[in-house]
Amino acid sequence: MKKALAAILACILLLAAVPAVAAAEDGYELEIKGGNTCDNVTEMDGENVLKVDVWLNGITDERLLASASFSLEYDSDQLTYVTSSQAQGVSSLYAVDGNGKTVSGVSLVMNASEAGAILFAMATSYGCRIKDNVPLISLYFRIKDTVAGGDEIAFTLGAKATAESISMQDMKNGVGKTTK
Repeated sequence: MKKALAAILACILLLAAVPAVAAAEDGYELEIKGGNTCDNVTEMDGENVLKVDVWLNGITDERLLASASFSLEYDSDQLTYVTSSQAQGVSSLYAVDGNGKTVSGVSLVMNASEAGAILFAMATSYGCRIKDNVPLISLYFRIKDTVAGGDEIAFTLGAKATAESISMQDMKNGVGKTTK
């Protein structure tokens, strides 16, 4: 059975139909790095699960993340949400002061109680960065038996995604101005 499942999983494609979080030309971009599930299936508690890494690109000293709100939607006939890296105690977001010194860790607030969508939100009075070469969050899903070889698994960004930024200079000067 495990060999058959592995063969099926080898043929499934993980697609990311996720547009930018911010509409600005130089704004943030939410990205799912994926491809063939061979690279994205991992074992957790003796079970094969799909690991989906969600990256947030575009954080700079001029555009530190101050708040974000978005939902990630998926087909609940294909996947069942299991857990996240954050639920396992791994957070990639951290707040910095006006000099770039780490102030504290910051967590995304998640709500995955509705099948087919995961809601995310975060806000801080400081600007945030993400640890180098680490995704914003990793999500883990069980792949249902309804998924056949060659099927595509798509994730989409829900409506009304927002992100606000603050610059390192504004924080240093005590200006609490954020930019959507």
